[in-house]
Amino acid sequence: TSNAQRRGAGVGHDYTQVQDTIIDTSICQLTLDQINDLIAQRLQFKKLRDFEASDALQKQLSEEHGIDINDRDKVWRADGVGFNAQRRGDDTERDENRGSGIANR
Repeated sequence: TSNAQRRGAGVGHDYTQVQDTIIDTSICQLTLDQINDLIAQRLQFKKLRDFEASDALQKQLSEEHGIDINDRDKVWRADGVGFNAQRRGDDTERDENRGSGIANR
């Protein structure tokens, strides 16, 4: 896999596969080209302001193919780790520290 492919260069989107991750074929059976095509299609829906279609495609990518997308950082991964678990951990920590005088990071 070339660096250009990992960055989505020339495939209709500017999302990058998270560095040092693999596509876990036990979770995701799509090829890199298929993943890039679906991410580009989702981005096109967003540009057309068809958020229902964009959200449906993101749900399909996640639930059917194990591909997690982080729009804020414009990265994706298909290694089974995901971004949601990291965010849930951050939220839990914030909730536990609420009212304790401990500042959020």
